[in-house]
Amino acid sequence: MKSIVTINASLPTVEDRFEHFSGASLRDYDIALFDPTLPYLTRIEFSGGGSCIDIESTKRLASAMKHWATEISVALSAGKTIFVPLAEYEEDSGATGYELGTRNRRTYKTYALHNYQAVPFPLSVKNAKGRQITVADGMFRGLLETLKEVASYRVILDESAGKPIFAAKDGAAVGSVLKPKGMPGHLVLLPYFNMIEHDTADPEMWSDEAVRLSHGIVAQLLAVDKALKAEGAVTPPPKWLASAPVPKQVEVVSKEVARIDAEIDLLVSNKAEKLAESEALMAHSRLLFETGKPLEVTLPPGMPSV
Repeated sequence: MKSIVTINASLPTVEDRFEHFSGASLRDYDIALFDPTLPYLTRIEFSGGGSCIDIESTKRLASAMKHWATEISVALSAGKTIFVPLAEYEEDSGATGYELGTRNRRTYKTYALHNYQAVPFPLSVKNAKGRQITVADGMFRGLLETLKEVASYRVILDESAGKPIFAAKDGAAVGSVLKPKGMPGHLVLLPYFNMIEHDTADPEMWSDEAVRLSHGIVAQLLAVDKALKAEGAVTPPPKWLASAPVPKQVEVVSKEVARIDAEIDLLVSNKAEKLAESEALMAHSRLLFETGKPLEVTLPPGMPSV
């Protein structure tokens, strides 16, 4: 069984978890899930408005981000798979020192930073939020099916951010796979999900639903890791093959695969609609006993009222 660790994230069925400032190593693990969200840090409030991270916290944060960038790079060099839920892009400023002015007022020297500095390769992302996510690569269909209960996209990716695997409704990439040059590992960028946000219970007392979902997510992470490694093990085709004629049957099969994919997408969409309708019916049944806010239920279009 491959070993998995989470950093700045929690999965109920994954025992090993590191905090942002732990300074821990990824060397003992085959797969890592890294959430780039910035931790809460002590701040300096400016008299004229605004604030920045205080000097000591800035030093700690800079050191931690450099540490994780190095650890992720080393892990990829060792052929490991790193999954990154794409958190909202956060810019901030950190204090590096100060000067004393008149009346001993401090003027702080700051520099700009952002949460994706913890990733060893520059990622061009733009904040955008939504929940409608489609599959751009069939290898990842099972993963999206498992994550759809908790995932939403919070950024969209530039075209340079690897091979798209998930897309927003307008086709913008919200997930991709990066295979850095000279590194056998894979950096898998995913729509954002956070199990603590999803499960409102105490993180030490996960709900049965959260545990069930976590089992599914872990199984899919293992499956993706296996598939990526198998894909990488295939012998690269020779250059001359690009100019060779493609058998007509290949085109026929490709069209059939596209048709099947379209049918699957339609079935998944229909399933989601039926589940929403079922949930609405269950909510409507509460009229028999509920009072107050729970009564304020909106039924799906076309559904008769009682």
